[in-house]
Amino acid sequence: MFYFQDPSFDEFEWQMEQQQGSSNAGTLFGIDRIPTTTQIRNLLDGQNPSVLWENFDWLHEELKRAGRY
Repeated sequence: MFYFQDPSFDEFEWQMEQQQGSSNAGTLFGIDRIPTTTQIRNLLDGQNPSVLWENFDWLHEELKRAGRY
């Protein structure tokens, strides 16, 4: 979600939808309806954060390698 460059995923997507008639979520991922922040939290809060560690480590290394971190 972070590549959308906005602190609120659903607000950014909603604004895109209103201004351009489509959103990144729909165009890139085939999402028909933008989930609300509450819906996203409900899905993520129950997950074990350890499932993200491997990807986080990889992303961290890539950012360092690119001089972005």
